[in-house]
Amino acid sequence: MALLLCSACSEPVSGALEVRNASGEAFNFEPEECFDGGEHGYWGVQFRDDKGRVVDIFKRDDVPHAIVYSPGRVAFEVELQACEVFEGRLERRAVNGSGTMKGNLILECDDGEGRQLAGDLVFKDCGVYDDGSDDSSSSYVSDDD
Repeated sequence: MALLLCSACSEPVSGALEVRNASGEAFNFEPEECFDGGEHGYWGVQFRDDKGRVVDIFKRDDVPHAIVYSPGRVAFEVELQACEVFEGRLERRAVNGSGTMKGNLILECDDGEGRQLAGDLVFKDCGVYDDGSDDSSSSYVSDDD
Protein backbone atom coordinates (compact mmCIF):
# COMPACT_ATOMS: atom_id res chain seq x y z
CA MET A 1 0.00 0.00 0.00
CA ALA A 2 2.86 2.40 0.81
CA LEU A 3 4.30 1.85 -2.66
CA LEU A 4 0.94 2.61 -4.19
CA LEU A 5 0.63 5.83 -2.21
CA CYS A 6 4.18 6.90 -3.03
CA SER A 7 3.65 6.27 -6.74
CA ALA A 8 1.57 9.46 -6.68
CA CYS A 9 4.45 11.38 -5.01
CA SER A 10 6.50 13.73 -7.11
CA GLU A 11 9.94 15.14 -6.56
CA PRO A 12 10.08 18.81 -5.54
CA VAL A 13 12.79 19.54 -8.12
CA SER A 14 13.74 18.06 -11.50
CA GLY A 15 16.21 18.98 -14.20
CA ALA A 16 19.92 19.78 -14.18
CA LEU A 17 22.46 22.52 -14.78
CA GLU A 18 25.86 22.22 -16.42
CA VAL A 19 28.24 24.34 -14.36
CA ARG A 20 31.75 25.51 -15.27
CA ASN A 21 33.89 27.60 -12.93
CA ALA A 22 36.59 30.13 -13.91
CA SER A 23 39.35 27.49 -13.72
CA GLY A 24 37.52 25.37 -16.33
CA GLU A 25 36.27 22.65 -13.98
CA ALA A 26 32.81 21.47 -15.00
CA PHE A 27 30.16 19.38 -13.32
CA ASN A 28 26.55 18.39 -13.82
CA PHE A 29 24.42 19.81 -11.01
CA GLU A 30 21.36 17.63 -10.40
CA PRO A 31 19.58 19.02 -7.33
CA GLU A 32 17.81 16.63 -5.02
CA GLU A 33 16.39 19.22 -2.62
CA CYS A 34 15.08 22.75 -2.82
CA PHE A 35 14.27 25.30 -0.15
CA ASP A 36 12.52 28.63 0.13
CA GLY A 37 15.30 31.25 0.30
CA GLY A 38 13.46 32.92 3.18
CA GLU A 39 15.00 30.18 5.33
CA HIS A 40 18.33 31.95 4.66
CA GLY A 41 17.06 35.53 4.66
CA TYR A 42 16.50 36.24 0.95
CA TRP A 43 13.68 36.12 -1.60
CA GLY A 44 14.45 33.21 -3.88
CA VAL A 45 15.12 29.50 -3.93
CA GLN A 46 18.05 27.29 -2.97
CA PHE A 47 18.91 23.98 -4.66
CA ARG A 48 21.19 21.31 -3.13
CA ASP A 49 22.64 18.12 -4.55
CA ASP A 50 23.99 15.00 -2.80
CA LYS A 51 27.62 16.17 -3.21
CA GLY A 52 27.22 19.26 -1.02
CA ARG A 53 26.89 21.68 -3.93
CA VAL A 54 24.39 24.53 -3.73
CA VAL A 55 22.87 26.95 -6.23
CA ASP A 56 20.95 29.95 -4.90
CA ILE A 57 18.63 31.90 -7.21
CA PHE A 58 17.63 35.24 -5.70
CA LYS A 59 16.85 38.90 -6.34
CA ARG A 60 19.12 41.75 -5.30
CA ASP A 61 17.76 45.23 -6.03
CA ASP A 62 15.11 43.58 -8.26
CA VAL A 63 17.82 41.97 -10.42
CA PRO A 64 17.96 38.13 -10.49
CA HIS A 65 21.26 36.46 -9.61
CA ALA A 66 22.63 32.95 -9.12
CA ILE A 67 25.41 31.95 -6.73
CA VAL A 68 27.08 28.55 -7.14
CA TYR A 69 28.81 26.92 -4.15
CA SER A 70 30.89 23.76 -4.46
CA PRO A 71 32.91 22.24 -1.59
CA GLY A 72 36.60 23.09 -1.87
CA ARG A 73 36.00 25.61 -4.68
CA VAL A 74 35.51 29.37 -4.81
CA ALA A 75 31.84 30.32 -5.07
CA PHE A 76 30.82 32.46 -8.01
CA GLU A 77 27.89 34.69 -8.87
CA VAL A 78 26.15 35.36 -12.19
CA GLU A 79 23.68 38.15 -12.94
CA LEU A 80 20.91 36.25 -14.71
CA GLN A 81 19.56 39.14 -16.78
CA ALA A 82 22.94 39.24 -18.55
CA CYS A 83 22.55 35.60 -19.69
CA GLU A 84 22.10 34.71 -23.34
CA VAL A 85 18.98 32.78 -22.29
CA PHE A 86 17.12 33.49 -19.07
CA GLU A 87 13.53 32.37 -18.94
CA GLY A 88 11.50 31.42 -15.98
CA ARG A 89 9.22 32.18 -13.15
CA LEU A 90 9.67 32.06 -9.39
CA GLU A 91 6.63 32.25 -7.15
CA ARG A 92 6.56 32.40 -3.38
CA ARG A 93 3.46 31.63 -1.39
CA ALA A 94 3.25 32.34 2.32
CA VAL A 95 0.32 31.18 4.44
CA ASN A 96 0.39 31.84 8.18
CA GLY A 97 4.13 32.49 7.94
CA SER A 98 5.01 29.24 6.17
CA GLY A 99 6.57 29.78 2.75
CA THR A 100 7.13 27.68 -0.32
CA MET A 101 8.71 28.45 -3.69
CA LYS A 102 7.74 27.02 -7.06
CA GLY A 103 8.64 27.77 -10.64
CA ASN A 104 10.90 26.94 -13.53
CA LEU A 105 14.18 28.22 -14.99
CA ILE A 106 15.91 27.88 -18.35
CA LEU A 107 19.47 29.26 -18.34
CA GLU A 108 22.33 29.67 -20.77
CA CYS A 109 24.87 31.93 -19.11
CA ASP A 110 28.50 32.73 -19.86
CA ASP A 111 29.99 35.58 -17.82
CA GLY A 112 32.89 36.06 -20.26
CA GLU A 113 35.42 34.97 -17.61
CA GLY A 114 34.90 31.22 -18.02
CA ARG A 115 32.02 30.77 -15.57
CA GLN A 116 28.97 29.16 -17.16
CA LEU A 117 25.51 27.88 -16.19
CA ALA A 118 23.24 26.10 -18.63
CA GLY A 119 20.18 23.90 -18.26
CA ASP A 120 16.69 23.88 -16.88
CA LEU A 121 15.00 23.25 -13.55
CA VAL A 122 11.37 22.78 -12.56
CA PHE A 123 10.48 22.99 -8.88
CA LYS A 124 7.56 23.15 -6.46
CA ASP A 125 6.91 22.93 -2.74
CA CYS A 126 10.46 24.07 -1.99
CA GLY A 127 10.88 24.39 1.74
CA VAL A 128 8.51 25.24 4.51
CA TYR A 129 9.39 27.49 7.40
CA ASP A 130 7.68 29.97 9.70
CA ASP A 131 8.93 33.52 9.11
CA GLY A 132 6.12 35.17 11.06
CA SER A 133 4.92 37.16 8.04
CA ASP A 134 1.35 37.67 6.96
CA ASP A 135 -0.28 35.66 4.19
CA SER A 136 1.07 36.86 0.85
CA SER A 137 2.08 35.86 -2.63
CA SER A 138 4.84 37.33 -4.78
CA SER A 139 6.55 36.35 -7.99
CA TYR A 140 9.27 37.19 -10.45
CA VAL A 141 8.90 36.64 -14.18
CA SER A 142 11.97 36.91 -16.41
CA ASP A 143 10.31 38.90 -19.17
CA ASP A 144 8.53 42.26 -19.01
CA ASP A 145 5.06 40.91 -19.84
